[in-house]
Amino acid sequence: MEQCTGEKREEACQWKSQYLSLGGRATLINSVLDALPTYMMSVYPMPASVRDRLDVIRRNFLSQGNCDPNKHKFHLVKWNEVLVSKKEGGLRARNLKIQNHSLLMKWLWRFASQEQSLWKDTIKARYGMETRWISNIATQPYGTGVWRTIRNLLPKLINKCTIKIGDGGKTLFWEEVWAGQASLKASFPDLFSLSLQKVATVKEMRDAQGWNLKFRRPLNDWEVNRMVEFLNILEQYKELNNREDIVMGSRYTGEILSWNSLQKLTEDTHSIKLLAMENDLES
Repeated sequence: MEQCTGEKREEACQWKSQYLSLGGRATLINSVLDALPTYMMSVYPMPASVRDRLDVIRRNFLSQGNCDPNKHKFHLVKWNEVLVSKKEGGLRARNLKIQNHSLLMKWLWRFASQEQSLWKDTIKARYGMETRWISNIATQPYGTGVWRTIRNLLPKLINKCTIKIGDGGKTLFWEEVWAGQASLKASFPDLFSLSLQKVATVKEMRDAQGWNLKFRRPLNDWEVNRMVEFLNILEQYKELNNREDIVMGSRYTGEILSWNSLQKLTEDTHSIKLLAMENDLES
């Protein structure tokens, strides 16, 4: 990371930035300065101190137009506003924290979707599996920093993704989000409390005759309407196939998970709150 900071400063100083317009400097920031740390950020968490120094280099290059430390120019626009998309009046410079988290979360998606991978087998052998999708949390004090950081991002990924059912063999029927925008446990807690199949997969809940639901007692009259609503949701997923279940990038659009979709989802849910908090601190 230290080397990346030095490369950014050297690259910015080599440009004849005094001859560039504001738009030209913004283009160079987006195409070069933002791209230099991408490889490192795809594997390692970026320390806050390094992220702040990279922001200083980008901010000074945008506002000053050269690297002469004796010539000081005021920053006419707050850096948080530069990070906003062009549609909202910004210059679309990348938020390095969001970019770093998005790149690291892509490893969680790879872990869930790639069955035949040596690196995945190594993670499984060392930490064990919590579910069919993810390993246990890394608790060892040494040699686990990289995977621990990636694994701790799982709640953010789960909140943005859904599961596309194939054969239903990897997806928990009640616990995971595959039918609608929330888990069946969250949508129907009353039926979940009566179920005798709380840890069953979707495949185990389905047989040749349909959904094989088992409850610990007969339903009361006031529970019948809830059961009808429940079955109407399941009716939309009655056709299983021989493909494996896969993680999709958005529970609203159903797009395949990619770095761009992760970046967009993370920005949509966190960037506005982050900017509001930072502006409150400055005011």
